[in-house]
Amino acid sequence: MQHLPGAFDELKRNLAALERQGTSEIHVLIFSSLVHTPRPCADLKTLALPQLPPENSDINGALTASEGVRSISIFWVSPHQRRVYEEHLAKTFAWADANSVHFEIFDEVRTKNKLREGLASLEVRR
Repeated sequence: MQHLPGAFDELKRNLAALERQGTSEIHVLIFSSLVHTPRPCADLKTLALPQLPPENSDINGALTASEGVRSISIFWVSPHQRRVYEEHLAKTFAWADANSVHFEIFDEVRTKNKLREGLASLEVRR
């Protein structure tokens, strides 16, 4: 479980730092269920899914803040959350299409398949 607003704020700062360093090609890989757990979470007993994105977080702004981004891949997303975030990130999908940025959200099953494909391609290279 995670604190999503803080994680995406940190992503935005990291992307800005990479731009200041002159990095021209950035590939964003996110491994997250996209389930927000407010802090502190010690008293949290249950989570109801699907869960709407946190209102106090500009996730679209964080993902589209850098001109150097060439791809965004979000892995390990709960199937319940995937549909919610595909709708919530419509602005990011439109930005990605307009800027030739590959953007994809992978649920758990597709994440496992992508990891297997990646491991298989590493084996072929040896």
